[in-house]
This record gives sequence, C-alpha cells and structure tokens, in this order.
Amino acid sequence: MSAPSCLNPKACCTSGLIAALLSFAATPVFSDGHAPALGAGATVSAPAMPGRLLASNCFQCHATNGVGGFDRLAGLGANEIMEEMLEKRAKSKAKIMSVHALGYSREQLEQLSAYLASVRTNAARPSSR
Repeated sequence: MSAPSCLNPKACCTSGLIAALLSFAATPVFSDGHAPALGAGATVSAPAMPGRLLASNCFQCHATNGVGGFDRLAGLGANEIMEEMLEKRAKSKAKIMSVHALGYSREQLEQLSAYLASVRTNAARPSSR
C-alpha cells in the first residue's frame, strides 16, 4: 500500500501546517503554563522542545509517539532522522516527504530531528490511568 498523495503538495503542506498551528495554539501551554500531552506512554526531554512545533506536521502520519501508520520514527536517533530528511530533500520533488523536507531550513531540520529522537514510547507498558 502506498502513501497517500496530494494533487497540490504546497496546498496540502500549507493546510496541514495551518491545522497544526491552530491545534498547537489551542493547547494549555498558552493558558496555564503546562505542556500539552504527547500521547499515551510518550515522553520528551526539555532540550529538544524547539522542534515540537515543527514536528506537529509529522504527527499527522507518524503519530505523536512515532509509531503511526507510516514509517516508524520511534527509536531512531537524531542523526538517522536528519540523514533521511536530507536524502528526501535531494530526491523527487513529487513525493510528499520531499515536499516536507524542502519546507524546513537546515536549522529547523536539526531541531525537528532532535525532537523526534527525544520522543520515547512505552507502548508495551500498560497505562497507569
């Protein structure tokens, strides 16, 4: 099964980013100082937080804990993620991941990679809730 494509990648990216920004703006982080939840069993280290907003677009396909319906991100290191994004940038511009990779500066890709590598999931462990 192949990944879904968009007839207008720029419009898809823009609408996805707008939805992500609106979603992020509605989180409690702006109202009471508490960080929004990342999802069941996911944690993140503070130094990688600048990449969190950038990663909100990734969550649409890869889920907040990196184990969504597409390629697994959970467990990958920052260098692996960065290399993959740079490789996607160099490949066909018609692929959705290439479009996403081209939408970020190198510094943003570094922040994004650091954030995604910092997300840990404990999917095998039941929730204490």
